Amino acid sequence: MTVWTHQPLYDFAECKAPCGKAGCITLYTGDGCFFCNTAWEILKEVVTDFNLSYEAISLVDADTVNPDKLDLMGPLGLPTIQICEEVIVGVPDVDHIRGLVMHAVLRRCFTE
Repeated sequence: MTVWTHQPLYDFAECKAPCGKAGCITLYTGDGCFFCNTAWEILKEVVTDFNLSYEAISLVDADTVNPDKLDLMGPLGLPTIQICEEVIVGVPDVDHIRGLVMHAVLRRCFTE
């Protein structure tokens, strides 16, 4: 059973990150994605470690988004996590995610 406590964000027109992208951390999910909850939990753990809000993570339902609007190279596998320019497909390594989020924090991606 999948229980999401965060509403997905679908508006790609409204940029949130200083680089002009929709967000620094994006989790692409979909129906039948077996490891999406695991990826979501890992991301929540890491952003909490950096004292960031869960709102720093953009959740995108890949089943409802036009593939031409996705800013990814190649086909989309689920779960897919994009942090800045890095794309991770499948269950992510916590330390790898932590390092990528740390670099985004150092680039001031989460300051207003």
